[in-house]
Amino acid sequence: MNIKREIKLIFSIAVVLVVFFVASLPAMACSNLGPDKHMGVVQNIDVAKGELTVIDAESQKPIVFLIGQETLKGLKAKDVVMITFQSDQGQLRVKHLQIRPA
Repeated sequence: MNIKREIKLIFSIAVVLVVFFVASLPAMACSNLGPDKHMGVVQNIDVAKGELTVIDAESQKPIVFLIGQETLKGLKAKDVVMITFQSDQGQLRVKHLQIRPA
């Protein structure tokens, strides 16, 4: 094999490995955070109901949280958030919310 072919093959393998690694990051996000934590992208904010809908990074499914008015300040759709929550009579209540860089 000539050197150009070897370099091209190594580069192609490296690109494939990087793509698989980057694609797996969201799937690892929530399980590695620990109990009572979720990470995801804000899909909807219902101020009247005090509800926040987040697309979970791990499951890619929407999760609805109850959230206080103070915590909603500065929050907008498409923000990446990390949420610490508690279960309250079958509903998930936000205890702490951190907006993460996208």
